[in-house]
This record gives sequence, C-alpha cells and structure tokens, in this order.
Amino acid sequence: MINFEQELVKYESGLDREEVKKVVMADGGDGNSMQQNKLDQIMKRYGLALNYCKTDSYDLAYIQIQKVARLLPGNINVQLLSALICMHEGKDELAMQALERAAALDGDHPDIKRYQEELHAQPVPQPEEVPAAEETTEAASDHVSVKEDDKKAIKEAKKAAKKQAKQAKKSAPAEKSQAKPKKVIANGSDFEEVTSNKRSFLYIGIGFVIGVIAMLILVVPTMRSSEQNRYASETAGYEDQLKAKDSEITTLQADLKTAQEETEDAKKEADSYKNGNKALYQAADYYIAGQTVDAADALMDIDTDALTTKAAKNLYNTIKDKTYSTAATTFYGTGYNAFNSGNYDEAITNLRKAIKANDSNVYYHYFLARSYEAAGKTENAIKKYEDVLEMGGTTFDSRSRLEKLQQQTKDTSDTTEDTTAASTEN
Repeated sequence: MINFEQELVKYESGLDREEVKKVVMADGGDGNSMQQNKLDQIMKRYGLALNYCKTDSYDLAYIQIQKVARLLPGNINVQLLSALICMHEGKDELAMQALERAAALDGDHPDIKRYQEELHAQPVPQPEEVPAAEETTEAASDHVSVKEDDKKAIKEAKKAAKKQAKQAKKSAPAEKSQAKPKKVIANGSDFEEVTSNKRSFLYIGIGFVIGVIAMLILVVPTMRSSEQNRYASETAGYEDQLKAKDSEITTLQADLKTAQEETEDAKKEADSYKNGNKALYQAADYYIAGQTVDAADALMDIDTDALTTKAAKNLYNTIKDKTYSTAATTFYGTGYNAFNSGNYDEAITNLRKAIKANDSNVYYHYFLARSYEAAGKTENAIKKYEDVLEMGGTTFDSRSRLEKLQQQTKDTSDTTEDTTAASTEN
C-alpha cells in the first residue's frame, strides 16, 4: 500500500524553475511581463499545494495543483502529484484521469504503474475479533475499562447494582424462613446471630459503594480529559482551516492585483495603438495611394513616443522624408489663399501645418503672423513677428508691425491701470 507522506517527499523539491521558464517562454515568444507573471504563478501555486497537503487541507491542495496543471499541462510531476492527492482523498476517478494524462506524457514512468495498481487493488477483509470469555465479578472490579461513551457505562453500572439489590431483597424472605436465627446466652444477655441474608445485603451495599467510588475516581476524570482533548483537537482544526482560508485570500488578492496590472498594460497598449500605430497605418495607406499631402497630415497627429517598435519608427521617418517637403508647399499655398480671402482661421490652420512640415521658410512664419494679427490674436502675432526677425526677415515690414502691436499692447495696459486706479480712488 502506498504511503502518502513518503510519496509526498518526492515532490517537495519543487519544480525546476529554468525548465518551467523554457516552456512558458516557448509559448509566448520574447519574455514579456505576462509570461513572467505566468511563471511566478506556476511556482507559487505548486508550493501552496504542497503546504496545504502538510496541513491536511487536501481540497485546497487539489485546487492549487489543478491550476498548475492548466498553466503547465506538459509536466508529468504535476499530473502525478494531482493523482496522489486524489487517491489520498478517495477521488479515484479524478486520480485515474490524472494518471492517464501523465501516461500520455511518459508511459514508462514507474510511478504511473504503481499508482494504477493501488487504484485497482481490492480491499482485504479483516477477520472479526473473537469476544473473550466473560470475566468474573471480582476480575471485572480489578480491570475497569473506560469506554468511549462513559455516561452510558455509569448508567448501566447503576442499573446492574439496583437489579442485584432487588433480587437479593426478593430472596430474603425465603432465606429467612429456611435459616431461623438461633438464640444464645452470653453473660446474661440475649442476642441474635447475624444471618446470611443480612450479610448479603451488607456485601451488596459495600459493592455498590465501591463501584460508585471507582466510577468517580476513574471514569469521570477520563471523561473530562476526553472532552478536553476533543475540544483541543477541534480548535486546532479550526485554526488550520482559518490559516488555509487566509492563505487563499492572500493568493486571490495577489491574483486580483495581477489582473489589474494586466488590464492597465492592455489599456496602455490600446492607447498606444490609438495615438500612434493607427495613424501611422493610415498615413502608410495614403502614401501608397499617392496621396502625399494626406499622408503628411496623418503623420502630424502622431505622438512619436507612442511608436514603441523600431519598425514603426523607421516607417514614420520614411513617410515623413518623402512627403513633408511637398506637403509644406501645398499647406502654404492653401493658407496664403485663405489669408487673402479673409478666412484667417483657415489660414492659421494651414500655415501652422506648413511650418510643422518645414519650419525654415520665413514666408510661412510671416504670413502666419499676419493671419494672427488680422484675427486679433495680438500675443501670437507678436511672438511670430519676433521669430521672423530672428530668422533674418528684414525685407518684410515685420519690425514696424511688431513695434505697432507692442505699442498698442502698452497703451491698452496703461489704460487698464488708469481705470483700475481711478476705480480704487473712488
């Protein structure tokens, strides 16, 4: 017969982390955080299964080893440990299923055959014990046996003593009629000799008292000790169950945290696709279709930090180099025409795109400044005229326009301060 504790020692060395890592990485590729988490989960749950076995929490041990089996179905030791736990708990059908999975991995493994033979073995009938001959009353009084139900034993003893007393009382008249008391003379006084029936009553009473005392001395303390041991055993069992539940709660909390982290990673990846890769693919489609300006416009919406792969960055730079020069000219022409037509918001939008495609052309900056000025966006116009002067645009009237706007801003500021001061004085 297989010894569960001895068999369990075989699996206490745990799983080979490097071998498990190879299996996990082979399933996923380049070793990302999700694969690392899967590896950690396998090692942790395998250890929990062994710990639950040591604390007699076999249901929890089976739950953990089944989770390991789902994550690592190709490991024969995991299947064998699952079968061993099921065998120990009498779950023969589940144990046989685990052994079949193990046999599919390595049909020549010696433990598979031993476990299968254990499952198919028939229980050997045990011979019934032959009851011993009844002991005499004196031997029974010398050998007091404490049974499991002590209260019942006390009641039975009292009933037997009362029964004996009744039988003796019934037989007393007969004995009294047969054995008449004799009268003797001693020192001038008469007395009756104690008869045999009176001695019987005396012996019965003494035996009853001795029996009660024996029960009080032997049975009652044994009952009390038995109850204390039972309570202590139940308390220890409850403590083990609480520890197992606490451990399970901790494991579930860790699983929840891992799931939340995976959800956050997936969300970031989705945002990355939305802000980078999706626009890049759209730009590529425009470029392939020969729509150069549309391709450049799509690239301008891309956050380059969202391009996480080298291939994506190379594609971005390639389309940019091929489209920005042509697109800048187109955006400038559209913006210039809109400026002349008085559509200053449209002019600002296209001229800004032209500068983003080619920021070295001073004309783009000059007409953007003119558009800002015409639209009443004085601060933006001042900043852009300053950019024109820094770029050397001395042939334009940028300086005079800049000074005019600065003076207007100053006058407006002075007027505001005077109004504020007058309001304060009032």
